[in-house]
Amino acid sequence: LLELFPDAKFIHIHRHPFDIFRSTYKLHKETVANFYLQSANNLDLTQSILNRYKIMYDAFFEDRKLLSEKQYIDIGFGQLQKNPVQTIANIYEQLELNGFDAYKPHLSAYLQGIKNYKKNTYQELDKNLQNRIYEAWQQSFAEWNYEV
Repeated sequence: LLELFPDAKFIHIHRHPFDIFRSTYKLHKETVANFYLQSANNLDLTQSILNRYKIMYDAFFEDRKLLSEKQYIDIGFGQLQKNPVQTIANIYEQLELNGFDAYKPHLSAYLQGIKNYKKNTYQELDKNLQNRIYEAWQQSFAEWNYEV
């Protein structure tokens, strides 16, 4: 993307790796599985999710080095959720984007419209699976100071 759009700006929103795993697992079980062209009975879904995330984030952590502070910002999902207006204002400021004052009323109206939204809830992961996720995704835990 950087070769095609050298002046691009990137916003990366991260979540706790356990939340990512549970959400991805649910997505596959409830949605993606319906689109397989063959039986997925032999697929080790857990290992598949662990592998894909690791490949993707290994590349991410390496390629992120190519971006300047004015091109890239990293936001925790919890931070965005807790204080969305200020977090988005910070994004505009760091990336030197114009127009936040004009956008702010639209953002506030949107947030008012979703104020009753309920996030999915998930069961606690068993300790063995937590350990597997941590071992496979250690860099994400360390990078964003997520506890196991």
